[in-house]
Amino acid sequence: MQDYKELMIWKDSMLVVKEVYELTSQFPDSEKFGLVTQMRHAAISIPSNIAEGAGSISQKEFRRYLGLSISSSNELDTLLSIAAMLHFVDESISLNVQSKLSVIRKQTFRLIQSIESTLNNKPHLT
Repeated sequence: MQDYKELMIWKDSMLVVKEVYELTSQFPDSEKFGLVTQMRHAAISIPSNIAEGAGSISQKEFRRYLGLSISSSNELDTLLSIAAMLHFVDESISLNVQSKLSVIRKQTFRLIQSIESTLNNKPHLT
């Protein structure tokens, strides 16, 4: 069990949540139950999965939740591209958030690799 609030990926992803909420608050009302909801949900899922996984009783389970966090990051990345394509958000703002997501994904992949290395180096009972 880890203190998720000490993890840089959790801290960084919380900042992305804030940015996504600020960004989507300017979307047209017609997107309130469409793109806005999906983007916010995907953004929230990133730190939520990190937190939930950190509270797991096993490293294997933590790794699984980190994978879900990456999936949510990929989803948000795609939704940002869609929002930019539809001119709901300036492309430079979208690219800025996508760049942050890329860093978070890379850090999360490194953490997953570290966990896998630990799991693979554990002595096996025979």
